[in-house]
Amino acid sequence: MSSLLAKVIERGIFRVPARRKRKVEDKPSDIPTLKDYTARPRSIRSGYA
Repeated sequence: MSSLLAKVIERGIFRVPARRKRKVEDKPSDIPTLKDYTARPRSIRSGYA
């Protein structure tokens, strides 16, 4: 039982980081875009507040 759960967990962990790493390598522009998006909501929130 525990071995089956361990296999599922290991597969899930390995699959998720692998996809994230590939996306970051293929699209390095995602990093600056995330910074832009984080900066925009702050100004918008402060404006509404």
